[in-house]
Amino acid sequence: MKTLKLLITTAALAVSTTAQAQSEIVVTALRTPTNIENTGTQVTIVGRDEIDNRQTASVAEILATLPGITVDRSGNMGSYSSVRIRGAEGAQTLVLLDGVRMNDVAEPAAGFDFGSLITGNIDRIEVLRGPSSVLWGSQAVGGVVSLTTRAPSDTLTSRVRGEYGYADTVRSYADMSDTLGPVSYLIGGGYERSDGISAAANSAERDGFRAGAANAKVVVRLADNVNLDFRSNYLGTRFSFDGFPPPSYTLADTSEYSETNSLSGYAGLNASLFDNKFKNRVSYTRVNLNRYNYEGNDVENFHSSGTNERVEYQGTLALGAHKAIFGYEHEASKLDTRYNYSGWTGGNNAAANVDSLYGQLSTQPLTNLNVNAGIRRDWHSGYGNETTFGADTVYTLNNTAFRASYGEGFKAPTLYQLFGDYGNQNLLAETAKGWDAGVSHKFGKRIELTANYFSRNTRNQIDFDLGTYTYSNLTKTSAEGVEVIADVNPIDSLKLSANYTYIESKDSNTGLDLRRRPQHTFSIRGDYVWNNGLATGVTVRYSGASYENAANTDRLDSYVLVDLTARYPINDAVEFTARVENLFDENYETARGYGVYPRAAYIGVRIKK
Repeated sequence: MKTLKLLITTAALAVSTTAQAQSEIVVTALRTPTNIENTGTQVTIVGRDEIDNRQTASVAEILATLPGITVDRSGNMGSYSSVRIRGAEGAQTLVLLDGVRMNDVAEPAAGFDFGSLITGNIDRIEVLRGPSSVLWGSQAVGGVVSLTTRAPSDTLTSRVRGEYGYADTVRSYADMSDTLGPVSYLIGGGYERSDGISAAANSAERDGFRAGAANAKVVVRLADNVNLDFRSNYLGTRFSFDGFPPPSYTLADTSEYSETNSLSGYAGLNASLFDNKFKNRVSYTRVNLNRYNYEGNDVENFHSSGTNERVEYQGTLALGAHKAIFGYEHEASKLDTRYNYSGWTGGNNAAANVDSLYGQLSTQPLTNLNVNAGIRRDWHSGYGNETTFGADTVYTLNNTAFRASYGEGFKAPTLYQLFGDYGNQNLLAETAKGWDAGVSHKFGKRIELTANYFSRNTRNQIDFDLGTYTYSNLTKTSAEGVEVIADVNPIDSLKLSANYTYIESKDSNTGLDLRRRPQHTFSIRGDYVWNNGLATGVTVRYSGASYENAANTDRLDSYVLVDLTARYPINDAVEFTARVENLFDENYETARGYGVYPRAAYIGVRIKK
């Protein structure tokens, strides 16, 4: 196979990684800006430059190339997409957008749908791998995906981007920012539309997609050490999908479509006291997500509305080589659903509150040794209480860093699982214990290699019980594996980065593989800047075979995808872009029976002033 030969050839060029510059700052590791060299947890960062180089419209497609992550999508753009970290369930991934928890509390498992999330004005992506509930609470079992939009600029700056390509796809984004006295602001927006592909693989009918997005940030400096921080994001989408019509009840063309809209907001007060040694943040966040499904003739058959509100306080106290991070959170969530399927009508209303206290101590007992440890307690009004613990350490010797971490995670039963049509108010939380250990070494400034081993066991996982027709704590799962990561920069104009992950994800009750979890994944990206300013890149992604069903009788084949990109600057303000996705027109599946995009080409322009 031509693409497999290319994969093997490309793999010989580099050993595997994500770039982690020594001065790189992360937030997800300790919930406060921290040098990545000072944490023993495993964090991958995708910055604005890499997002621009990749040109990918979908956040999920970027995540699919990162270590320890697999993605499956049920059809065309907009269709439900799950992101699994180190073999965990998609609903066990906590998602943050500008600091706001975005998981849909009205969805049965309270997962986050990456299918409609476009890169738009996303400026940075952080992925924290491993159970991390001490700082982040419920759902951080597999890990955390934190998305950040652009920050306001010091001077008047505007950006405009447009793209056209396969399936009459149009994408456009714009933002403007400035600082006027004590006020800094950014406003942005975007629009996408596409004729798409058929959600059902064996059909020529196209299922279209369109999305509109808007975001804003405002920072008001009240004093040198006090400011107000406001953030908001809106996303509205409409996409067509295929269903399971009678009499065969198999996946086929239908005239169904879905509309969603989400609006999130953040308001915070930040105050630094005692010469910045004591930092305080008080914030209020709110997110509301509405989903409407329609049959033919625009007949609404389903509507869900989920709302999550949070009040938070976080303090950070620095005393020499020691730092304490502590906080309190109050969360109120509610769902409202209604449905009407061929006369089968009903709905659900439910609400719950969670109060949480957490604390973490970071210390540097030796010059080259950093240790972080914390504990958290959650009180949930619907099912009970939970206590979690976590710790990590990193020791640096010359150019070698040794890391280790232990983390506990939990996922509270969702509102639907507790109070819905098939709810069970006796449910326990899903709980996980995981650890990892790794070593990284820098060969000068040109090469960095990393290898990690990880293991996680999850208990009381919630599944639907066909015996009682309710949700129950039925399943135990395990995952263990190895991540090999590297970054090679042989000359200034050439950058190679790659990663390989091996994961065994098992149902501990049966010993069988968990569905849609390939054991082997590999990704490599190469970027080269030519003397005339032209920048070209290639991404090769391999996903090994997996199983579509829990019984391991329906096998999804392995596949290789190759994408090409190019950027050419006309001047300092204007550049043209082009890319080809799925260069070799690979025919593959991430979910049985659902369509995937064939070879597709796009051209665009970017303007910055």
